[in-house]
Amino acid sequence: MEWSKGKLNKKHPMKHSLFSFILLLTSLAFVLLSSCQDDDEACLEMIWYLDADGDGLGNPDISQTSCEQPDGYVADNTDADDSETIISVDESFFASANPNVTLTTIACTLSDGTETQCFQIVTNSTPIDHNMGPWCPENITDDASAGGIWLDGGVVYDVDGAFIQNMANFYNDSNWQMYDADGKVFITATEEDCVNAANPNVGDQYENFCVECIPSYIMDITRTYVIPITPVRQSSTTNFATGPGFHCPKRRSCAIDRLCYGRLRYLCANGCGRQ
Repeated sequence: MEWSKGKLNKKHPMKHSLFSFILLLTSLAFVLLSSCQDDDEACLEMIWYLDADGDGLGNPDISQTSCEQPDGYVADNTDADDSETIISVDESFFASANPNVTLTTIACTLSDGTETQCFQIVTNSTPIDHNMGPWCPENITDDASAGGIWLDGGVVYDVDGAFIQNMANFYNDSNWQMYDADGKVFITATEEDCVNAANPNVGDQYENFCVECIPSYIMDITRTYVIPITPVRQSSTTNFATGPGFHCPKRRSCAIDRLCYGRLRYLCANGCGRQ
């Protein structure tokens, strides 16, 4: 403490402490303000839509606003039916002990251009748990166990002896006569007969024959199916029918009637047998 011109001049340490405290508060306020400004600049709120079925399309009626994408929500809002659930294909549905079926995973492109992974299933359609056939009854007295089936007009018929005997009435055409005087049905006996009789330009020698093509004739023929592991819903339906069209039966049928190829008269029983 010292006297100067009649006044007490006191150098008090609290003056410096108060100044430091004010400076500290100012600095903290600046830091907090800067932090808030940084957060505001980084946060861009968006509207997110509920994707209940996991198809990547959101429900336009259920949404929330958030800077970050919430679980189960997407930016899209075009799902017309969010109750549909898309389930990935379970490969165990196709894997089996059947050596005639192979299952692999391949890269594939779907019809809408989606690049994804697919199951490729290759089979020759030969079962191992039962014998295929017979498809042609040997005599018009045979019951349904002796033959396959016939599809006509969406109706399934047993190809038994009575059916063979009734072919002329069935098609209202007396030229259908597939058995001899003893009731024995005319049946192809060899692979060559099968090929010749199934030819659209078949000769007269094979008319009115029951064409039986047994599995051993086609063991080297396979069919390949490609199925996306995770299906993608289409915006429109697709017709997967693979039959030849017109009056002919689909490929799953066991019979080709005479209307298919130039009014031929033969029963082609080469597709569906009995266990």
